[in-house]
Amino acid sequence: MKKKIIKVENNDSLVNYLTKCGIAKNKVKTYVKLGCVFVNDKCIKKLPYDIYTSDIIMISDNGINTNLDIIYEDDNYLIVSKPDGLLTISTSKANKNIENTLYRMVREYLNNKHEFAFTVNRIDRDTSGMVVFVKQEWLKNKLQDNWNNIVKSRKYMALVSGKITKNGRIDNYLYEDKQMFTRSTKFGGKRAITNYRVVKYNFKRLMLHHYEISFINPIDNKLLIFNCKIPNEFNNIFSNN
Repeated sequence: MKKKIIKVENNDSLVNYLTKCGIAKNKVKTYVKLGCVFVNDKCIKKLPYDIYTSDIIMISDNGINTNLDIIYEDDNYLIVSKPDGLLTISTSKANKNIENTLYRMVREYLNNKHEFAFTVNRIDRDTSGMVVFVKQEWLKNKLQDNWNNIVKSRKYMALVSGKITKNGRIDNYLYEDKQMFTRSTKFGGKRAITNYRVVKYNFKRLMLHHYEISFINPIDNKLLIFNCKIPNEFNNIFSNN
């Protein structure tokens, strides 16, 4: 979308009206943050904003990447939901500037606002869900250096092939090799405990979604909790069988 012009037909808030016009709420907020939304030729920079009958809304993205599914953003954090099939960050130094990755999309988005992007956690290419970015390097280091103590929970929804007969717990140690792949080890590494619970049977393929993360904010020591919705394809597998 290069430019979209909408004539307002009834009084409403800007976000509600554009959502009714088929633009996702998070995308509306992203457009506003990037200075892409105009009402009667006035650039809208803050929300909420009221609009009235006969107002003219113009959205002009100027080629800016607005495809990020932003869960939360402030001056320090950018929490996004990654789709499956997309790398979080490039695993090849040779391709890092040309390979399509979530980090590249985030970096381009924040560069347009003259802000920096630092990756805090990663999830695999075929895993969807929550990824945490921060805008200051010191905050990234603070989180990563004490990740096991700061993070209070990470919750996943998984569909697996076969039949699991009971709930369980996986307790092992993980480390990241030079190619940035996570591997299991019996010695060293970081302890990783996974508690799982069977929700329903009828699996056809493996799918994994990171839907919740909570951690202590090093800035004020308060607990932050972020959630994102379960992808429709998870529910469709059950509803179609």
